[in-house]
Amino acid sequence: MLSDDERKTLLEVECQLKAEDPEFARLFDDQLRLQPATPGGSNDKIAVAVVMLFSTILLLAGFAPAALTCVILAGVFCAIWWCSKGSDPKESHPRAP
Repeated sequence: MLSDDERKTLLEVECQLKAEDPEFARLFDDQLRLQPATPGGSNDKIAVAVVMLFSTILLLAGFAPAALTCVILAGVFCAIWWCSKGSDPKESHPRAP
């Protein structure tokens, strides 16, 4: 994570780059637009792994109802997330390059 001073310095460098060579700076913006979106990124996988690990620990500790509740709630949240992701207008209309 960047500090406020680092962010300010980065912004100054970006502005200077855009002022000195706008064509070069535009290449970075074009490259970002051309990159495909990656659905189901690593954060999703990490979250599922953490829930499964936590549920396993609860189960081994003798808290079977709590482990089952944890897995069921995770499933419900995943289902809600997938449904809301499918109805996101930003994702159904990708921006043109």
